[in-house]
Amino acid sequence: MLLCIGAVSCTKYEKDIDLDRTAAKQAELNRKIESYLADAPNGWLMLIPNPDTNVITATPILFRFDTAKKVYTTKSPYPGPGNPLQYELSSATGSPLLSFASGSIISTLYELGGVSDYFFKVLDARPDTIMLQSYRKGNIYASEGGSILLLLRQKTPVKWFDADYDLFNIFTDDDSPMAQWLDNPVNLKFKNGTSTTMYLAFTQFGPDDMEFINQQIAGGRNLGGTLVGGFLARSQNNLSLYYVTRNSMFTYAERRLGTTPMVYSLPQYVIRTTKSPYLLVRSINDAHTQVDLFAVDKNGDEVVTGTFKAAR
Repeated sequence: MLLCIGAVSCTKYEKDIDLDRTAAKQAELNRKIESYLADAPNGWLMLIPNPDTNVITATPILFRFDTAKKVYTTKSPYPGPGNPLQYELSSATGSPLLSFASGSIISTLYELGGVSDYFFKVLDARPDTIMLQSYRKGNIYASEGGSILLLLRQKTPVKWFDADYDLFNIFTDDDSPMAQWLDNPVNLKFKNGTSTTMYLAFTQFGPDDMEFINQQIAGGRNLGGTLVGGFLARSQNNLSLYYVTRNSMFTYAERRLGTTPMVYSLPQYVIRTTKSPYLLVRSINDAHTQVDLFAVDKNGDEVVTGTFKAAR
């Protein structure tokens, strides 16, 4: 009797599921998603909210996909690698899965806690919007079903990352107005009508300093910017980890305990004060005495605006 039941169950299962037809449907869906990714001359924008409740901004990442070569490039406040990196669109989980190569800005944000995975289920795909969900909620042993993110097809060019300034020398060169004082004010206004002022100056690190700092940074993490030190609150004793690029300035706080305040508590202070881990450069005046700054939220709206001025 048991043998008969088992045979019936097996036969029913084989009738209900046509693996060849399922595979064909998955392949067709993947081709459709690939066609959407390719048809975006202005790129796809992803806005990643920060899990820190003190932060009101989201990290904007502009993707451009080359579906013929299976590679993509990105622009963001964190420059990351300049060379194209590989991506993969597969159906290994039974539904489309978009994954990004290690070393990408996505894997960096994963390490920093900004996203809970760098594999994403494709929940829905349309010509202008692709809905993704982080495959897991966190570490590899965590359950499936992380945060939901959107890729938004851009109908016009995104200008946020177009500024191109030699910020490193503007901020640290001995002859630069921004490098003469420790009390250069960063005046910021927030979308809710409040404002804040932080005092900041940057300094270059020598080889011995860099050796010490690299010991404090997990895995020698490199976000792609030039590492500088930011003096906070007009004091040489308050030196915070900071990075500058050609169009942004940003920081992050190491999550490990026992690290120096320079890479842990002081960056946390910066992020709480500015309500954002990054500030994008809109423009710099010819005298290099004022930098106009901004940052955006999960809707792409500017929620932080302000200036960084030379003190004298």
